[in-house]
Amino acid sequence: MGLTIRELIAAAVNPKPVKKDIPGLGEIYLRVLTVGEALAAKDEVEEAKRDPLKIAIRGFCRYLVDDQNISQYDATNPEHVSMLSTLPLAILRSVMEAGNQINGIGGVEAAKN
Repeated sequence: MGLTIRELIAAAVNPKPVKKDIPGLGEIYLRVLTVGEALAAKDEVEEAKRDPLKIAIRGFCRYLVDDQNISQYDATNPEHVSMLSTLPLAILRSVMEAGNQINGIGGVEAAKN
């Protein structure tokens, strides 16, 4: 007999980060968002709509983790925000697109990949 739905759900909690190769950075780890994190991010988007840089940096910080799923940057740390704001746009965009893809954000096409 197969696993119960409770066993399947228990196995899916606390997802491991996903390794991706990002042009300009090399191999990095990206967070697989939980439902709670996704809901919190949605609230932050509404709050940050007045500041596009803030929302981009928050997303970048949320996705970029180490192999233990620990965030490497803090979007509330002015030094981190200042440093990350000097990244080439192509790198930030690549990280965000990869993070959105692994999390199924961005519509049907993103979820398929």
